[in-house]
Amino acid sequence: MIMAQIRVAGKIIREISEQIPNGQLAMTKLIKNAYEANANSIKISINTVGSDIIIRDDGSGMNDNEIGSLLNLSHSDKIFGSKVNGRYVSGEKGLGFFSAFKFGRMISVDTSDPDDSSIKRSFKLDMAEIGKTSDVSNLDVPVEKSTNNKGKGTIIRITRLNVDAVKLFCKSLSQAGFSSRLTNIIDDTSFSINILVDGVHVADDYIENDKFKQARIATISLLGPDEVDTTGAVLVCVGHEKSKIQIPQNIGRILNTKHLKLWAEISVYRLQGLGIDYAPKIYLFDDHKLHPLVYINDSLFEGEGLYNVEVNASGKTNRVFRQQTGKISLYLDKPDILSFNADRTRIIDSTRLRELKALLDFISSEGQSEVRRLIDLQSKSHESSQTVHGDATGVDGPHHNEKADGSHLQTEGEGATVGGKTEPGRRENGATAKLLLDTVEVGQPYEFDKLIELKDSQGGQSVKPSEVSFQPSDRTVYLDSDKETVVFTHYGEVTITFDYWDKITQKKSHFCDSVTVKRPKRLHHKKNDVWVYPLLDTDILDGDVESYIIDFTNQVNLIANDDKLDLVFVSSLRTFAELMIRSIAKTESANKDGLKETYNAVMGDANFNKALKRSGICNKSVKALQTIHRLVKEQKFVPIIDFLNLATHNATKLVTAKDVRDKSIYFKFLLTYTYIANMGNKHK
Repeated sequence: MIMAQIRVAGKIIREISEQIPNGQLAMTKLIKNAYEANANSIKISINTVGSDIIIRDDGSGMNDNEIGSLLNLSHSDKIFGSKVNGRYVSGEKGLGFFSAFKFGRMISVDTSDPDDSSIKRSFKLDMAEIGKTSDVSNLDVPVEKSTNNKGKGTIIRITRLNVDAVKLFCKSLSQAGFSSRLTNIIDDTSFSINILVDGVHVADDYIENDKFKQARIATISLLGPDEVDTTGAVLVCVGHEKSKIQIPQNIGRILNTKHLKLWAEISVYRLQGLGIDYAPKIYLFDDHKLHPLVYINDSLFEGEGLYNVEVNASGKTNRVFRQQTGKISLYLDKPDILSFNADRTRIIDSTRLRELKALLDFISSEGQSEVRRLIDLQSKSHESSQTVHGDATGVDGPHHNEKADGSHLQTEGEGATVGGKTEPGRRENGATAKLLLDTVEVGQPYEFDKLIELKDSQGGQSVKPSEVSFQPSDRTVYLDSDKETVVFTHYGEVTITFDYWDKITQKKSHFCDSVTVKRPKRLHHKKNDVWVYPLLDTDILDGDVESYIIDFTNQVNLIANDDKLDLVFVSSLRTFAELMIRSIAKTESANKDGLKETYNAVMGDANFNKALKRSGICNKSVKALQTIHRLVKEQKFVPIIDFLNLATHNATKLVTAKDVRDKSIYFKFLLTYTYIANMGNKHK
């Protein structure tokens, strides 16, 4: 009988390391290795000039057996939920160390002996050699042993760098939110993470400054069954007012699961009068909102959103407090309570996961509703007073000029605003600003003076705004400075801020308030954040758009915010744009050989205005689309066809999914133009 053997070729290691989705995940694996080696600190130095990455920790180091285990591919003695030296271990699949090959093709390791730090062991791994090995079990790795070592721990040096992977990782590190979360990926004060790029420390912004603390209006926390004589409760605090909401038994029963513990402490903010830039960047995510952090066994979990701050958005908007920080910690002492994918970046769907989400939704929904109720109670009790003292509201004690609802009374210039809204009868020495509309519609033009009322200290017009800004920024709002018109191009909450001068008193005041941009009425897609849709309601747009464009639109929306499908999303958009551009060109007899030439032709003023005229839509909608057309045609960000060519031919290598998502206005405009052109064609 001939015995067959299972063999593993070296190129599998290369493919696994190269296919790690991003540098953050690869670096996280190396950080966790240091943490589980009982290190107190890890220092990561990325040298783009010297072309190496050095990762140094002060952990226990490795002996011969531990090096052998480290190099035993896909083998790990770690059990998820267990502890070593009082620290939770991740229980990965034995691939953590090999993630270093994400950044380069040569790895050198120096490590001290756990029992005698004067002894050092050194070895090297060369991907060029590993990749051409037909069976890695036959590959010998020489380990050199030396004495007179100084210090303890492990040093990993990565050379022959993967320039593209390192470049993208460094680009991510330049974002304060990303770098702050990575340097706090482990929730343990006994362990510190320091990252330097060319000798410069990356941002590690997690500490609240005084101004931001004063914007806090409430806390929401979880009381477990061991703290209250029930299935658990949600404790809400607004100022000195406290309220306890009992968790129903069918929702709170997961808290009685053996070997599972849940802890939550969330802070709620009103940032009116204060820009979001004052917030610790660790809580600031790509949607320009603040979110609590979720840790599982002291390791930051950035998978699908377990905690939803928008859970009340489908009901009364005054029960939604979108700006929240804090921490939710889940502890699992056994590996089978929840199931994860190999990288621990996603929780596999199960009954217990759904129970956990239901509990967190209850905490978010009922907690925010109770915050609103307590704020309303306090507001009623202070109606007769225009000034509320510091002990009336705010968890840490607000400013002396803060109202009970957490907004701020503007005092500079004495022409005061409350959360941006005018306080009647206060024009003695300063100007006032007042938001006239609480809600606006996508794709409609709003004259600035019809949106915000500005008056000088004597009630006249001698007042001038400057540096108007919007959050989220100009990817969702267009301000036509020439015509003083604002067009909102995405639904959600938009914060408007600017300074304004009273020309009479020569005093400056600050305005900050939020307007809700309504979700289009006939937007039937069930996802919370639909990426592309017509800028005008489809009641207005009755053009016979080709069915394949509608199908393509729906499918793009399905994958637009799914990180697992970034490659497909990015690569598909040139085709999506070409379908729309060719459809428009057909109605305008503007088809050219090349896509870029056709795009320029249909975007010409003559063709666009001709299509608008034939469509018969109202003047208000025409004005809005002309504003967006002008700004898109100017290609304010980047020539769009060149950008899409780059995305198609290089996928996510050079153009990230985030880069593409930020340009949704181009696709919204093209889709709207497609409807408009086909309306005109229908009416010919």
